[in-house]
Parts: sequence; structure tokens; C-alpha cells
Amino acid sequence: MPGMNGATVSVAPGDLLLGDADGVVVIPLRHADSLIADAERLQAIEEAIRADMKAGNSREEAFAKHPRFAHIRPVSGNSARAT
Repeated sequence: MPGMNGATVSVAPGDLLLGDADGVVVIPLRHADSLIADAERLQAIEEAIRADMKAGNSREEAFAKHPRFAHIRPVSGNSARAT
């Protein structure tokens, strides 16, 4: 199927497909475990931010204390599979 940049995107059995009104993303099965772990870590960080703000800390203080994306690893090259 055509991707956002026009290149063809392959979908293999077992790949995760996530979609909403804005579009669909294909997550290759080989990346699913790390992606799910990162999403769960982000959820825990955002819960900590909410708890800090509920306790009276400012948004800036809560975000500084709990960096939202510090756990994300950089991606090398294009992670999309083109055919």
C-alpha cells in the first residue's frame, strides 16, 4: 500500500496495524515488544507528571522531574519497509 511519502509499505503477517481518523501506522512485529515497553514506560511517566501536578507542582516542574521521552532510543536510518 502507498505510504505517507509515496513509497510502498509492506505489511507482513503478525505486524501491528494501528489506525484512527488520521491514518494507519504499520509496526513490524520485530519492533512490537520494544514499542509496547516504551509505551508502557511513557504511560508511567505521564501518570507521575499528573500526580506531581495534582500535588501542587507546576507543569514545568513536573515535566522537568519526569522527562517524557528520555527513555526513547534513537532510530538509525529509515525504519519503514519499502518494496
